[in-house]
Amino acid sequence: ATFLYDMHGELTWAIAAGFANPGPQDPGYNGTDGWDQQYLGGANGEGTLLYPGRPDKIGGQTHIPVGSLRLLMIREGQEDYEWLAAAARVVGRDRVVELMAPVITSASNFTTDPAVIWDTREKLAQLAAGAG
Repeated sequence: ATFLYDMHGELTWAIAAGFANPGPQDPGYNGTDGWDQQYLGGANGEGTLLYPGRPDKIGGQTHIPVGSLRLLMIREGQEDYEWLAAAARVVGRDRVVELMAPVITSASNFTTDPAVIWDTREKLAQLAAGAG
């Protein structure tokens, strides 16, 4: 959708909301750190990208940040955007938008079929490499 609508930038919030609360072993813990439930700061975790990697949750001896699946999917989306942009430099934006049609036609209408997505990614890679 970012490429289709020629949008720029990303809006994020509550990226590390779980870090605002100490763990259960600490004074002041109120039961919300992202591991036990997602209702942090009045939202259901949709902005949470990192979780507190406490040893009592993940093992080990030190606290480390743990990336969420949301963070992984943002990276996948950014990679897809770069494929779209690279292909557009070779064949033009209109051709790339046409190629995207089986995947997305609006911000609320897109496929959930992985085969369609992978096929489109392959075609974009070929275009970006000048082979399409």
